[in-house]
Amino acid sequence: MKWSVCQLLGVTLLSTVVSACQSGWNGYRDSCYQFNVVNKQSWSDAKNECHKVNAHLVVIETQEENDFLAAHLNGLISSTDIHHDSASSVWIGGSDDDTEGFWEWSDINKLILEYTNWAPGEPDTGGGDHDEDCISMVGRRHFQWQDRRCSESHSYVCEITEGSHAVG
Repeated sequence: MKWSVCQLLGVTLLSTVVSACQSGWNGYRDSCYQFNVVNKQSWSDAKNECHKVNAHLVVIETQEENDFLAAHLNGLISSTDIHHDSASSVWIGGSDDDTEGFWEWSDINKLILEYTNWAPGEPDTGGGDHDEDCISMVGRRHFQWQDRRCSESHSYVCEITEGSHAVG
């Protein structure tokens, strides 16, 4: 981790900048991201895979972060898959599994209130059975969010924030 100091209009700003991420990880602001598009997993298995590398399923807090992820995923998901919701879906860390309709970032127990990127008509009830409790970014929908059945197998993105083991 390196620290940068910026002088702007007489005010000193101190911010952290990711200096390097481990091989296989991509850095953006204060996080490193691992894009897992080959070995597709259920949402809970994807979450466990992230935990194995001291990470969590990605928590998306801004449009800029969503755009960064979408740009990387767009280059990784095959052109034939991008035209199908299921084949182009990528798990992120949001779920309403604990309480229907209350979406939260599961690993940090924070309600998703400040930034969302739901596709039109989402979240929905999955045909009325309330069985769509996990959030994916869907390539066919320009990586907007959609609620899906957690048991489905999809690609996923792990995130490590500053101070963790994947930051070099």
